[in-house]
Amino acid sequence: MGTNFLVIQPNLLNFTLTLKIKQDLGRQIWNHQNAIAELQDEIIDFYAKMFTNSDKQKARNIIEVTGIGLMRRRDLIMISFFAGTILILVPINSFLILYDFPEND
Repeated sequence: MGTNFLVIQPNLLNFTLTLKIKQDLGRQIWNHQNAIAELQDEIIDFYAKMFTNSDKQKARNIIEVTGIGLMRRRDLIMISFFAGTILILVPINSFLILYDFPEND
């Protein structure tokens, strides 16, 4: 049987390097997640000490609820109000600017 030159033999060095890179990336992601969790805990501790008499559960609930629901609804109302205003004013202003009014003598 002839030699098949199109078949690539598995490269052990490449395979081990790929595994090493995947493991290192996994560790880095894990380290970033740990750093974020520690930062969140520090923020909650600070908020609890300053505003809720060291009640961490109450501080966590207050921080997680802030900005959800009513705040987003208010933002949406303001955005839609300004977008509607712009949609009305642009055609009116462009009409007034582009229309050639006759001069009265």
